Amino acid sequence: MEVPELATRQHGVVALAQLVELGLGPRVVENAVSSGRLYRIHRGVFAVGHRKLTWDGWCMAGVLACGPGALLSHRPAGAQWEVARYAGNRIEVSVAGGGRRPRPGIVLHQPRALAPQDRAEIDGIPVTSLARTFLDLAATFVPRRLQRAMEEGEHRQLLDLRAIEDVIVRNQNHPGRAQLSSIAAVSAPLHLTRSEVERAFIELCYRYGIPEPAMNLSVEGYEVDAHWTEQRLIVEIDTVAFHASRAAFERDRERDAALTLAGWRVIRITDTRIAREPETVAALVRGLLGEE
Repeated sequence: MEVPELATRQHGVVALAQLVELGLGPRVVENAVSSGRLYRIHRGVFAVGHRKLTWDGWCMAGVLACGPGALLSHRPAGAQWEVARYAGNRIEVSVAGGGRRPRPGIVLHQPRALAPQDRAEIDGIPVTSLARTFLDLAATFVPRRLQRAMEEGEHRQLLDLRAIEDVIVRNQNHPGRAQLSSIAAVSAPLHLTRSEVERAFIELCYRYGIPEPAMNLSVEGYEVDAHWTEQRLIVEIDTVAFHASRAAFERDRERDAALTLAGWRVIRITDTRIAREPETVAALVRGLLGEE
């Protein structure tokens, strides 16, 4: 492999150790720096051909600067997984075991251990797994921000609650453990079938004195989950299994718009809220029906 090919794979940066492996001695490297073919970014890390690195290039440079086993982590890792925005310019890197020297511009974390399942790669950049990233973010994020990040992970179909449970069990003393455990418990799937969800909603109506709705009947040419004709109210019950694809999402919104134009009020309630917030859901439906 030639230097340009390696640099292309690594977002424009290379490590001194890699150059040595390719047969370039220290004197050749210094000459390349002097002639402007290499630009020193960190000690032992160079940009090839120019200094104008992308964000990914700076992330890769930070990982290379911290040596073997280093992983992009914390807030920059959350940004790489596209579950949390990061507007900062400091690279955060985790290396297990300690003993590494801090580098300017890099926030170095040195956990006691990083398991193989804590390691991943995004666009060639070594990065903490999503579960490990959530654990690290949980140490600094407020609960709502962490929950939004996990919701984004679920939306992108990246969330693996088994992996999160595993990382929690393996890191009993981590400062983010308690909060991640709490948020993960709320995010746990209910595994209810469609019929079970509908039955739960009918039972909720009965329990809180809400008039029984008509279920799974046609309204304006569309089959709806629950409706009350006199009050012109429709409740659609959303579940992850039945509303996961983009196409289904778009169809639902088109149908909602058509029903609204026909004079119906359409609200969507998730199966999670029915199971975990029955009083809040009941109050909402009763209010819309004019039962309060």
